[in-house]
Amino acid sequence: MGSDSSVECQKFPVRRPNARGWIRIIWIFMMKLVSIKTPCIGICSTTSVGDSICRGCKRFASEVIEWNLYSDFEKAAVLSRLSRLVEPLMEERFIIRSRSDLAAGLKRLAVPFNEDLPPAIWLHNLLKKRHRALTDLVSFGVDVRPLWQHLSLPELAEDVDRQLLVLSEAHLSRYFPEMARPIDTETGINESDGGNA
Repeated sequence: MGSDSSVECQKFPVRRPNARGWIRIIWIFMMKLVSIKTPCIGICSTTSVGDSICRGCKRFASEVIEWNLYSDFEKAAVLSRLSRLVEPLMEERFIIRSRSDLAAGLKRLAVPFNEDLPPAIWLHNLLKKRHRALTDLVSFGVDVRPLWQHLSLPELAEDVDRQLLVLSEAHLSRYFPEMARPIDTETGINESDGGNA
């Protein structure tokens, strides 16, 4: 073989990759291993109740059902939309003082969260999963902004959830009208079917 960089393989020449080629092969292999995680927090109403928007993660029903078929680009687009909806609502109501305390608290309470997403999303997961059991957020490195301190944590969580549902419904209606079903913002139930799937 000597210095020849090709090998005869069933009558087809195969080129051995150079350094740049190996880097590309390794990068492609790593990207397959590090796929984008689901934002699911285990409160799925799209598959169990038939909602057009999940009451937990706020993905559209089709996004929940087809998540594993999505490319990483499509998954990233969904996560980007969710972040753009959640972050302003959370930042208006809360101050996240310690990312590490928030992550430790989520792990302690076994609340699922994706470390690749912004901490505002983590806080939303915490409030969605455990708001009735929490008395304050100080041990999680989070403060409630003064304007919102008159509300209990369950009331704050309900307010955020209601706002997110309205924003998600507006997005769904505007960009995917064929999939939209009106949701009663008080109850979170699809108006068109009374909540029955």
